Amino acid sequence: MRLNYGKCIMDQMANLITEMAGKAKASARQLATSSDTEKSAALVSAAISLRAAAGEILAANSLDMANGAESGLTAAMLDRLKLDAGRIAAIADAIDQVAVLADPVGEI
Repeated sequence: MRLNYGKCIMDQMANLITEMAGKAKASARQLATSSDTEKSAALVSAAISLRAAAGEILAANSLDMANGAESGLTAAMLDRLKLDAGRIAAIADAIDQVAVLADPVGEI
């Protein structure tokens, strides 16, 4: 769901969060029954997809930055919002690092 800045942004954000929460809840059962190998493969796939979509993500982030500036976000908030190729690569690298960790599910 893309945010349309012509509508009430708070309503759209609430709808987006509700949609994401519903998808997360629906995925929880499948994730709970997935093997370590399947979880690692999914994380590696997410990192690959993130890298592949970097151009699209950066284009969307550019719009978010412009809208944030127009909305009066502080410089600090804009800095947190800003993505660049390095930040996307760092996020993907972090996902790859998590993928090789031992699965903590069921551990105390």
